[in-house]
Amino acid sequence: MRTSVLITDIIDQEGEIAPTLEAEMKDLSIQQASKIDAYHFMFEQLKLQAAYFREQARKYQKVAQRLEDAEERIRTYLKTLMIQFQQPEISGHEVRFKLSPGPKKLLIDSPPEVPVDYQRVVMEIDNARVKADLMEGKTIPGCRLESTVTLRTYPNTKRLRGSSHD
Repeated sequence: MRTSVLITDIIDQEGEIAPTLEAEMKDLSIQQASKIDAYHFMFEQLKLQAAYFREQARKYQKVAQRLEDAEERIRTYLKTLMIQFQQPEISGHEVRFKLSPGPKKLLIDSPPEVPVDYQRVVMEIDNARVKADLMEGKTIPGCRLESTVTLRTYPNTKRLRGSSHD
C-alpha cells in the first residue's frame, strides 16, 4: 500500500486503522526484515504528516485568532461610539444594533481585603514527589507505580556489519 494512500485512509477513518490496512497488517510476518523496516517507515511518515498538520493548524489558529480579535475591536469601537453619541440603537439596511443591559461584571479592587469566607484554596497532588517516594519504596495510600512497555527504534547494526538473516 502506498504511504499517501495509507495516510489518507487513516485521516478518513479519524485516526483509526482502515479495514484495508488492518487486512494487510494481518498478512505481515514480523519475522521478515523488510516488513519490520516498512513498519518503521510507516511510523516516520505518520510522524511527519502529524507535524505538518499540527503546523498548518497552528497557522490557521493564528489567522482565526486575529480575525476574532479584529471583530472584538470593531464591536467595542461601535459600542463606544453609540455610548458617546447617546445612540442606544442604530439601523442599517439589513441589520440594527441595540445597546442593552448586560450581566453585572465583578470587579475586585483589592484581593487581600476579600474575607476568607469568599476565598478557596486549591489543593493539587505533587506527582513528581509521589513518584519519587514510591520509587524509593515508600507506601503511599491510593498510589502505585505501574510497569509500562515502550517500542523503541534502533538502527540494525547487525545488518550493517554484514550478518543478514533475511
